[in-house]
Amino acid sequence: MRKSENSVRRSENSVRKCKNSVRRSENSVRKCKNSVRRSEKSVRKGENSVRRSENSVRKCKNSVRKSEKSVRKSKNSVRRSEKSVRKGENSVRRSENSVRKCKNSVRKSKKSVRQCKSSVRKSKKSVRESEKSVKESETSVRKSEKAVRRSEKLVRESEKSV
Repeated sequence: MRKSENSVRRSENSVRKCKNSVRRSENSVRKCKNSVRRSEKSVRKGENSVRRSENSVRKCKNSVRKSEKSVRKSKNSVRRSEKSVRKGENSVRRSENSVRKCKNSVRKSKKSVRQCKSSVRKSKKSVRESEKSVKESETSVRKSEKAVRRSEKLVRESEKSV
């Protein structure tokens, strides 16, 4: 009689252990799914950041083109001013003023070009970092999915043993 009671207790303990194991596996599956969701959210953020950085790069390139066009216009204006200098002293004064204005404009344009190039470099760096973040997030997603599969396998094995 005692042996059968012990056997019943052992069976009940075994059932409890299996149920606990199933609960732990289910908790692990939930955690992994949550981790996958977070990783996917991180991937989306990274992709959005990449898009913003690419837009910023495009804007800076457009700004560089405009600045270069402005530099060309200013250089043409300088040439016209120099031609006017040859016509007379009064004209020389007006042309020199115009030349100074144009040189200031050229300096501002060059400064703007430098700033845009610097911004392009920063944006490219940001794009690289965002792409790295996307790759890391994708790796994390793969690991999480692998963990989910393992946990689901454990759940199935635990359910079979029950």
